[in-house]
Amino acid sequence: MRGAPGLSPAVLSLVTVLQYAEDLTHRQAAAMAVRAIDLKYAIGAALTDTGFDASVLSRFRARLPTRAWSGWSSTGSLSTARMPGWSVPEASSAPTPPM
Repeated sequence: MRGAPGLSPAVLSLVTVLQYAEDLTHRQAAAMAVRAIDLKYAIGAALTDTGFDASVLSRFRARLPTRAWSGWSSTGSLSTARMPGWSVPEASSAPTPPM
């Protein structure tokens, strides 16, 4: 017996970015991929797609470089963007890349 087909890293990356933007946990992000039509469209899923398990996001994040995710808490939401050399302007919450 075979499991569900794997999700592409591009889809998981997009879900992770949207998860950050909405400040969602892995479980909340996986639930949004099932019920939010706009997210299904963004990731190229069919309207009848049943989504994926939240553990997929945890395993995906575990395979990424640790330094890139140093600001993530154990729940999967980003508490602060603390990348070396990056700064967060006071008027905006978006990190500014180093020059």
